[in-house]
Parts: sequence; C-alpha cells; structure tokens
Amino acid sequence: MLFMRYPGRVVQLAAPSTLRNRTRRAVQAEIGAVAMRLFLQQGFEATTMEQIAQQSGVSRRSLFRYFPTKEDIVLGNLVETGLEVRTALEARPSDEPPWEALRIALASLEKDPARTPETLLK
Repeated sequence: MLFMRYPGRVVQLAAPSTLRNRTRRAVQAEIGAVAMRLFLQQGFEATTMEQIAQQSGVSRRSLFRYFPTKEDIVLGNLVETGLEVRTALEARPSDEPPWEALRIALASLEKDPARTPETLLK
C-alpha cells in the first residue's frame, strides 16, 4: 500500500481492490456529486457540510470520515491524478524537452473516457 504524508494527515494513494474499498470509493463519488451540485446551485461558501451530509444521506460524522473539509471534496483525486501524470512523464523519452513531455503527459489524461468535464464535476 502506498501512503503520502501531508501536514496533519496521511493519505492512502493506492488501495487494493476489495469490496470494502470499492464501496468506499462509490460512496465518496456519490457524496462528491451531491456536493458539486450544491456548490453549483448555492456557491462553495454558502454550502455547509451539514447540507452535504443531509443531501447525501449520511451522518455529519460519516461525511467527515470521507472528507475532512469541503476543499477535500473539490480536490478529490488530485493526488491520484498527480501520480498518473508522473507515470506518464516517466514513460516519456529522456531527451524530450521538458515542456513537451509535460504537455503530452497531461494530454494523456484526456484520453481516459472517465475524465470528461461532466464526470469530474460530479
């Protein structure tokens, strides 16, 4: 298992594909979709964690287990996306100019059908 340390917390980057982890990711995705809908309707600042919990059908305490802050809901998979970009960069030729390698690595994210603007905001 891979972990990354941040000030005040440790984030698990790669979890084995168990039923529990798949269920957790599904609940996180649903909470994220509800939160994004509320953010678009009411604005980020006006939306409370209580509203997100209520609309998601989870307790406030459960919500905080999935997402400690509203910012974590918005940034969601930023660490995982960073790892995907790193992997794509590592696959680029070493003599390739850095900006070209970065452009191509970032463009590889667009090829993933799960990464449409609509799904990323849900």
